[in-house]
Amino acid sequence: MKVFLLCSLNDENYRRPCFEFFKSLSEAHQSVIDYIANDIKDDKYGADREIKYVMDISFPKNRRMRIDYSYGNEHFLVFEVFEIQVSDGDFLCIFHHAYDGVGFCIEKIGTFEECRNQMLDSAAQTANDFDIDITDDDVFEVNEGDSCVDTGEEWHMCNVVQFKVNEIMQNDEEKTKSDKSDSAELNKNVHKYDAEIYEELRDYMYGSIPGYGSSSDHVETSLEEIIKDIDASPKHEIFKNLCNYHGIAPSTVEYLYESIWGKPKDKTVGYFLEKKSIN
Repeated sequence: MKVFLLCSLNDENYRRPCFEFFKSLSEAHQSVIDYIANDIKDDKYGADREIKYVMDISFPKNRRMRIDYSYGNEHFLVFEVFEIQVSDGDFLCIFHHAYDGVGFCIEKIGTFEECRNQMLDSAAQTANDFDIDITDDDVFEVNEGDSCVDTGEEWHMCNVVQFKVNEIMQNDEEKTKSDKSDSAELNKNVHKYDAEIYEELRDYMYGSIPGYGSSSDHVETSLEEIIKDIDASPKHEIFKNLCNYHGIAPSTVEYLYESIWGKPKDKTVGYFLEKKSIN
């Protein structure tokens, strides 16, 4: 099945990346937004924040999104989302490096033995490339499900993690049932877009995200009100408001959409909403 893997790493725990699986790119993206929103609300460092959507998402393979979030003097988090094909119970060998930049790469999907062997091969290759003594525990460490090699300039690490389909299904079962029920009732009348479009726009444009166009005393807008508002708005206004809400240049959003669905031959105003509705 197709799932989206969210990999994240902060400046304080280079050896402890986080991995989460999602059913859609929008859910993975929303998870990042929620994390940043909560961090802004906590205001731990009382400093300016910067959120950067990285334009070059063609490498590594299958990467669909990268978001760099920085705050305080030298604090940061890196989020990368990968589109992958996995089966329930599959293992993944995920490589990442840190210090000289941060980046992830999925090296292997298969059994635990296959992924652990890939981890061992990766560590051995790094040791060979940088002429590292594998008997020196201070610079070369391999465990059951993770490895770390100190190249002298940065760390090269691998983690073996397992995908379990129930972990991404059970968390949103109740939400899905509720949303489908509400959407079915509200879409008995003819609307511009499919129910999925309204639900995603609700997350992207009407959520309580301090610092992105909504105040701290934000009152949640009902799905029915959102549908009425969207149906009454021209397509290009929806797109512009979506960009303004998140403080992102329209060209950046278009680039991300085109990276996923491809660049249309005849792009028109509101194309992306129409394309998503068709899909």
